[in-house]
Amino acid sequence: MTRYFLTTECTSLDRSQLISLAIVGEDAREFYGELIDFERPLCSEFVREVVLPQLRRYSSRAMSPAQLRIDVLRWMYNVPDRSRPMLCYDFEGDWQLLEHLLGGCFPKYWKTENVWNKRDAYEHEAYFVATGESAHHALHDARANLYAFNQLRHRPKALPWVVPTLADVRLGDDVQAVIFDAFGTLCRIASPRKPFLRLFNLGARRDFWPARETVMTQPLDLREGAAALRLHPRSEVMEALESDLAAELASIELYPEVPDVLAGLRERGIKVAVASNLAKPYAAPLLALLPVGPDVFAGSFEVGYLKPDRRIFRWTCEQLGVSPENALMIGDSLRADYRGARAAGMQAIHLRRQ
Repeated sequence: MTRYFLTTECTSLDRSQLISLAIVGEDAREFYGELIDFERPLCSEFVREVVLPQLRRYSSRAMSPAQLRIDVLRWMYNVPDRSRPMLCYDFEGDWQLLEHLLGGCFPKYWKTENVWNKRDAYEHEAYFVATGESAHHALHDARANLYAFNQLRHRPKALPWVVPTLADVRLGDDVQAVIFDAFGTLCRIASPRKPFLRLFNLGARRDFWPARETVMTQPLDLREGAAALRLHPRSEVMEALESDLAAELASIELYPEVPDVLAGLRERGIKVAVASNLAKPYAAPLLALLPVGPDVFAGSFEVGYLKPDRRIFRWTCEQLGVSPENALMIGDSLRADYRGARAAGMQAIHLRRQ
């Protein structure tokens, strides 16, 4: 049997219209195609900001739906039946989009399998770190799935490094300090309004990642962020953004287990830090909620570096007075928290809340 990994990009999860499609095989066969006439108004905010800018990297593979259907079927039928091809996907929506595109003409000798639980999530993220490619491009997502599946299949079982809540963390005897990510780890925003993202969208070029770095590596409030990005919103627009920011900050809440976890660490004499990628306005409300203040707060807007830059981890360890190998990082981002901390020589646990 030969596995082939399918991924797609679509306009949104609730109004799914195909944008692009890729299939990558264990035998090095690859297919990629993207549509030229999908309905852009259906695209979610995330898709407009992250997916669409990555299109047209392979301009010769942009085509109409009819041509994409022909090309996919031709490619699939060129895979010999003796290889017993298995089409693998990690999201049911990918298979549904392909089914819709093919209109019931799926080759009968191909089988399908959902491999969501058969790939290594850490290795999936590690693929992007190692290659420098961006996620949410169908071809590179398919390559990452193949890589993650193979790594899991060929690697001996190890102790788990993923926990569902902070209450499930168990510390080794050598841990002298625990460093927490903030949002998604210690706390959540119950009523997200995304005022900074909406501010970024006011720019003519909408360069999300540079804009994000600007406001998260300097001590800027919303108006100062607009000035740093050379944006000049109308007064009523700025006031609306500030109102939404205030509402968002007021909705920040701790996860239920956090007070007991922090108190337990304090009782054991374990030092505590918070290292987070965040803009200045989010720091004070978070710190005000914590029942036990951290020994060190490493906000990216103060330190000047964004995770996974190892310098923010090393700065935090220096301020705590512990060696990296005696510090444990816990966060919900594989790339920023887990991979970044490991690259800095620290212990790390990935938090995957249900």
